[in-house]
Amino acid sequence: MGKVATTFKLMPESAEVDLDKVQADIKEKLDCVQDMKVEPIGFGLNSLLVMVVTEDSSGGMDEIENSLTSIDGVGDIEALSSTLL
Repeated sequence: MGKVATTFKLMPESAEVDLDKVQADIKEKLDCVQDMKVEPIGFGLNSLLVMVVTEDSSGGMDEIENSLTSIDGVGDIEALSSTLL
């Protein structure tokens, strides 16, 4: 099996959520994170783009999505892109 690179867009619960803390929590929970960056949306609200690289296995993305949604301050997540490496 190969590896899969997936980019997720994480929306905070509110504009007051500390995205630096969210990033630290993500790094602590997931060791497959390759890149993270803050993306301005507007009106003081930012999202967080998180790219992860994992093995192409059944249920792997579900585990990552569950880990991301369980982090305090994360309101919603969306998989933007996924590609085989």
